[in-house]
Amino acid sequence: MGPASGRAISRGANQGKTKIFFDPETKKVLGVGIVGRGLEI
Repeated sequence: MGPASGRAISRGANQGKTKIFFDPETKKVLGVGIVGRGLEI
């Protein structure tokens, strides 16, 4: 697993995942998925 974000580290979170889905031809973002405990947007 890669490095966590500064916010995640400051909250003591050490697990979670973020994925960005995009169209490779147009390079437009189609969606974003975030999984983890205590998420806030």
